Amino acid sequence: MNSSLPKPTLVNELSGDRTNVGDVFTIGRSSECDLVIESGRVSRKHAMIRREGNGFVFYDLQSANGSWVDDRLVDQPAPLHERSHIRIGSHSFTFYIEAGGDSSPEDSPDSLGATLVGIDREPMVFMVVDLHSFTRLVEGLEETQVAGLLAPWYDRCREQIDSTGGTIDKFIGDSVFAWWLGTSADVRAAALRCARGMVTSLEGLKGFEDGSCGVALHVGSAAVGSLGRSTRTALGGAVNLTFRIEGLTRPLGCKLLVTSDFLEDWEEGARQFESLGSHVVKGFSAEVEVFGPLQSES
Repeated sequence: MNSSLPKPTLVNELSGDRTNVGDVFTIGRSSECDLVIESGRVSRKHAMIRREGNGFVFYDLQSANGSWVDDRLVDQPAPLHERSHIRIGSHSFTFYIEAGGDSSPEDSPDSLGATLVGIDREPMVFMVVDLHSFTRLVEGLEETQVAGLLAPWYDRCREQIDSTGGTIDKFIGDSVFAWWLGTSADVRAAALRCARGMVTSLEGLKGFEDGSCGVALHVGSAAVGSLGRSTRTALGGAVNLTFRIEGLTRPLGCKLLVTSDFLEDWEEGARQFESLGSHVVKGFSAEVEVFGPLQSES
């Protein structure tokens, strides 16, 4: 980290424990997170703090029970400032920035918030990819070894997504979130080609001999725009739903799932899938019908 940039810390308000926050800082129940919170109310990968220009932004990673910043439920990226109050489950933290390191005027909470308000909604295709049983695969490895293990897979993800016209929104440890602007048949076909490639993206990679990926595709509208100076991200309920659908890949024993919305008015795509029924999805009142590839298409 550049010594001229702020060096934030997160302080547990009950214990007083201080944790240094890096450029990308993950919070959750998983041992892979930078800050581990062992609580049933905390998701495996619950939240993330990321440097945006000279400021910092808090992301809720579609957690089951939500996150709060300064007593507001986080439903979109939330700019952090000196002494921001963060609550995750029953755990409360205060965010501190080194003296002189508060957000610059260009990246201040007010300017970031104004940017978010002005974002237009766009029809999009969403894809979430998650490495199954990653905790078991990396058990006993040092952080640098885990990073070295993931790097070749990240490269494959970039190649697959870039070659089909998609945009990587973010890498979240052992997960990837990407999107394509538009929902035409051609765009959905490109996203599906990418998703099929992601299912087999671990083949031949050292350390992932027993690994597998879960992939979900969905379409909907989302707000897309820049946070800080350059980061582009997609926000909205359709994004959250895509993450939830990927979570069904393991219980359904199907590595690739798509929604009925993804197949709607796309006859060629619909011929490649079969219904796996409607399922309850956390955070959504109505059941969601999902589809898996026909055996001949697997």
